[in-house]
Amino acid sequence: MTYPEFELLEAPEGASPEQIKDTVAANTAILDYRQKIDDLEIDALERRKTMIDLEVAEIELAKKRHWASRDVDAYRYRSGVFTLYDYVDDYSCKQVINDITVWHSITPKGQPLQLNINSYGGSVTDGFALFDTLRYVAEDGDRKVKTVNLGVAASMGGILLQAGDERVVTPSSILMIHEVSYGVGGSAARHRDTMDMSDILAARIIEVFSERSNLTPDEFKDKWDRRDWWLSAADALKYGFADRVAFS
Repeated sequence: MTYPEFELLEAPEGASPEQIKDTVAANTAILDYRQKIDDLEIDALERRKTMIDLEVAEIELAKKRHWASRDVDAYRYRSGVFTLYDYVDDYSCKQVINDITVWHSITPKGQPLQLNINSYGGSVTDGFALFDTLRYVAEDGDRKVKTVNLGVAASMGGILLQAGDERVVTPSSILMIHEVSYGVGGSAARHRDTMDMSDILAARIIEVFSERSNLTPDEFKDKWDRRDWWLSAADALKYGFADRVAFS
């Protein structure tokens, strides 16, 4: 490696001891500088090598994640088993609805579908979008839909449990039912609009639970009025909110 701007010095002919000493000191400084440059370039090369190694590792990781994801998707599409292990909202329901819709479009009619549920509930409107998707897939594809409560099916999670042709609750699972609740600010007119929407949804919920249980609409309303109604697996079976207690 050359350093044209920092060539080593030569003491002039007939130089004094002091001049020779200064020349040696200057050359020593130049050599030290060159060594530092070499060290820095070696460090830079090592850093570049490290970055390349990291990029290669990231690419390999991405490939493995991609193929693992494909394997998971392939299994899910073969098995027809889907899971809602989250709050019920636009994000979680959109994911499950998209997966089920794709599966339905490529899977022969008659193949059953299973939705595992572990959810404390959430958005009623988003939940009913998933509920209706399950019922559409059941009717359009001549499919039996099984819903399974794996931990807790509360609020909208409990309603989704009722979307199954067969509703299974595991022995340790819990079901919770309560009235529709909405918080809203603003004008009285907006409050009235929200109450109208709440009444529509409440009527639909009462319809779903009374049709799928051994309770009349009035009996059901008495049970859920102004309370969180928690039920064990045995209680869910007793009132007809589940068809059997099992492990799926």
